[in-house]
Amino acid sequence: MSKMKFELNSSGVSALLRSAEMQNLLREKGKEVADRAGEGFELNVSPGKKRANATISTTNIKSRKKNAKDNTLLKALRRLKKL
Repeated sequence: MSKMKFELNSSGVSALLRSAEMQNLLREKGKEVADRAGEGFELNVSPGKKRANATISTTNIKSRKKNAKDNTLLKALRRLKKL
């Protein structure tokens, strides 16, 4: 057995998590979830201090009520995980 030591470069990992490639991946997966949820949901992707963030939110009162009643976003996210 070898005694290999592995040490992460925290600034490199942070740069990777905030990168344009990571934002594009989040945009792609987030769009799938928002599309599955239906009309009235929007995606917002932004870089944060340590990593890129994706947020899907409602755009009107109808979609807000639909999500509150049926857990639309949660179900859309679960369907994405199964694929």
